[in-house]
Amino acid sequence: MSFLSSLTKFFQEQAGVSGTTQGLSSDPLPEPDDDNQEASMIRKHMIAHGRVQGVGFRYICTGIAHECHVTGWVRNNFDGTVEIEVQGAEHRVDRFIQELRTDAPGGNRWVRIDKLDITDIPLVYGTEETSFRAKHY
Repeated sequence: MSFLSSLTKFFQEQAGVSGTTQGLSSDPLPEPDDDNQEASMIRKHMIAHGRVQGVGFRYICTGIAHECHVTGWVRNNFDGTVEIEVQGAEHRVDRFIQELRTDAPGGNRWVRIDKLDITDIPLVYGTEETSFRAKHY
């Protein structure tokens, strides 16, 4: 069972909900273009507004990031928003964003994203970032 499936099952058990995972597609990710992989790499900075703190949203983001094979980080901001940076092949980053925009990201119906501000930012190179992680204050 994948990390995201385990996390979704946990939240469903807590809520007394059963059934299939909402919002996550079982479609396989397309393979990256190996001929020009770096040219397709992008990095996005996002601010999520809504009910995104105190509902497991950072851990949902981490699970989705692992499923999408992207790197970056997520952290709570003091103003109640959640800040995210994500990097990877363009189609993988797009898939990550698509999963966040579902009605129940990661199957968690308590998460509600009212607004997602997205901007392009420069790539992080080298060994500075090798995975996706939840940061703390």
